[in-house]
Amino acid sequence: MKNRTWSGLLPVGLVLVLGMMLMQGCSDDPAEPDPGPDPVDLPASTTLPILMNNFFTVHEDMYFEGYEHILHEGHRIIVRQETFDAWQGSDNPLEQLFFDRAQAISIAGNMFSGQDGQNEMGIPIPPVESMSFAILNLEGIWEPVDQATNYFGDFENAQHARYTVLIYFNNPNNHRYEVDQMLDFYAVDVSGGEQNDWRLLGIAPVGGKSSSATETITYDQVLSLYR
Repeated sequence: MKNRTWSGLLPVGLVLVLGMMLMQGCSDDPAEPDPGPDPVDLPASTTLPILMNNFFTVHEDMYFEGYEHILHEGHRIIVRQETFDAWQGSDNPLEQLFFDRAQAISIAGNMFSGQDGQNEMGIPIPPVESMSFAILNLEGIWEPVDQATNYFGDFENAQHARYTVLIYFNNPNNHRYEVDQMLDFYAVDVSGGEQNDWRLLGIAPVGGKSSSATETITYDQVLSLYR
């Protein structure tokens, strides 16, 4: 009887290896589940005061992932007609009377990462080094949004409230933009009222600039600089 040699066993070994590979490729095991987005370092927005505190935190900490997290999918920041008109003759006109969620996130990314801005005349604007809130005061109470309200009336479980704000957008060389005005905030419970999982639905400016400062500006105006 002839002895089996390595060369004689090689074809058999290849067949076995290929068979095992095919069996693994045809496995019925389900794919690994999508882990989803990483959790953010913010308290769960189970109440409206917590949501507003998170709004405060993500700006002062320039926390981009947290900012993105608290915005509802339908988020809009309303632009005043005066701001819209001021940009119409520029090389970068505003497209509509609001910033949608994607635009708001893009603006926050530019601000939080220290990108230069640009004004209506194309002149570069220094980056935002930091943000701080001197005032974020609730005026009155949170109330249901009327269905006739533009932009926000179609959302169920939506609430709105007016806040007095004084926000500093600090630039290099002791310059800063100051937003000193009233803003209407809109929020919606994405849990349907069961778990109280609030997201920021929108912001609408009320009136214009209201104080003397290094440079006063409205909320929509300062956002338009860093698009």
